[in-house]
Amino acid sequence: MQVIHGPSIKPSQAFIGLVSLKYLILSENKIEYLPPQIFSTFIHLEELYFSQNKLTSLNLVLSQELKRVSRLWLHNNKITTLHAKVFVHLSQCTDLWLTGNQISQTEPQAFSGLVSVTNLMLDGNLLQSLHAYMFGSLSKCRELHLCRNNISSIDDDAFKGMDALEHLYLYNNALKAITINVFSHLPVFVFVEIHRNTISSIEPGAFRKLKFHSELWLNDNSIESLTANTFVGLKLCKLVQVQDNKISSIEQGAFNGLYSLEQLWLFENLLTVLHRNIFSSLSKCYVLLIHHNNISSIQTGTFCGLVSLKVLDLSHNMLLTLPGNVFLGLGSLHNLSVANSQITAIESGAFNGLVSLEMLWLSGNCLSFLSQDLVYGLPTALQLILNDPFKPDPPWNCMNLCWLKQLELKNAVRWLFQNDVPYKPRCTGDTTWDTLHCTGSNFASGLIQVILSNKIVSKINSKLANLKCANWLLIAM
Repeated sequence: MQVIHGPSIKPSQAFIGLVSLKYLILSENKIEYLPPQIFSTFIHLEELYFSQNKLTSLNLVLSQELKRVSRLWLHNNKITTLHAKVFVHLSQCTDLWLTGNQISQTEPQAFSGLVSVTNLMLDGNLLQSLHAYMFGSLSKCRELHLCRNNISSIDDDAFKGMDALEHLYLYNNALKAITINVFSHLPVFVFVEIHRNTISSIEPGAFRKLKFHSELWLNDNSIESLTANTFVGLKLCKLVQVQDNKISSIEQGAFNGLYSLEQLWLFENLLTVLHRNIFSSLSKCYVLLIHHNNISSIQTGTFCGLVSLKVLDLSHNMLLTLPGNVFLGLGSLHNLSVANSQITAIESGAFNGLVSLEMLWLSGNCLSFLSQDLVYGLPTALQLILNDPFKPDPPWNCMNLCWLKQLELKNAVRWLFQNDVPYKPRCTGDTTWDTLHCTGSNFASGLIQVILSNKIVSKINSKLANLKCANWLLIAM
């Protein structure tokens, strides 16, 4: 191995007597120019490290004598253009690193000759478009890294010939649309990453060739609507991420073809209404995340078809009211959150059909009264989380929560009840609580746990000897 440091190399002196050299490191110098045939003596060279220099061009540098090179590191230079056939002699190269240059132009046949390349790194450059047959000679390439460029358009034939591709990195670019044929020449086993672009539209059928795609990451784009048949072809896909977009509408049939989907992430969008049957084809989905939208209306029948759903997060929306039978079809649901959704009323029968529910988050809403009617049909082991905030005016009236098994009171400094109350904090202002006294014979007779925040426990402090809670268990969190 030969290691050379310095800003310049004199061809008449630098590499005399190094005919058998296999590894050459020229990285982290200030080299701006390499004379033609500078590597002419290296007929056995296998690895060349030339990263972190100031090289602006590769023209005439990569001579025929480098035909044995299997790994070429050229990242973090200042290369702006890849000329035609600049790599034509590198027939044995398997790894080519061009990351972190300033490449904005690739001439036709720039990658000609790279018949053995399996890993091509072009990320962190200034590419704006991918032209037809750009990678046509890379028949053995398994990984193509194009992330962190300025790519806004891709020709339908750009990836033609890449029959061995397994992973295509296109995230952090400027793509605006996914057209129907953009991935048509990719092999069926490829995994494509297209998150963090500016995609606003997807043509139905654009993913039809990605039959073995297990995950689809479309998050952090500008998608405004999911149209019918958007995901057709992704029959084995288990996770779809479309969070952090601008989705305001979902058409009927948008999720057609997602026969194996297990998780759908729709949070951080602009949805206002959930229409009936929009999820009807997702029979295997067990996680649905729709929190942080602007949802104010959920039609009856919205969740029909979600027979396997275990987790539904609707928190941080604008629901105001939960109507009767709104969750019909969710017989397998375990966890439901409607926290922080500005709810002022829960109609009788709102939770009908939730026969498997284990945890229900109602915290952060504007409820002042919980009717006994809302618990009809719910499991007796249900855990209800009502923490933060508890509004002292009007006070909560929870006299009939006999079904309750666990109550969480995190972040609550004072909790006041009227009439037959579970406990009364005997304090004035911010003075230390010296007694936590449970009263009332009918309140939450099945309750076995009270979970308090450390803030409350710090007030109780060493006075726990005065705690009178019958069969309750106090847990500090």
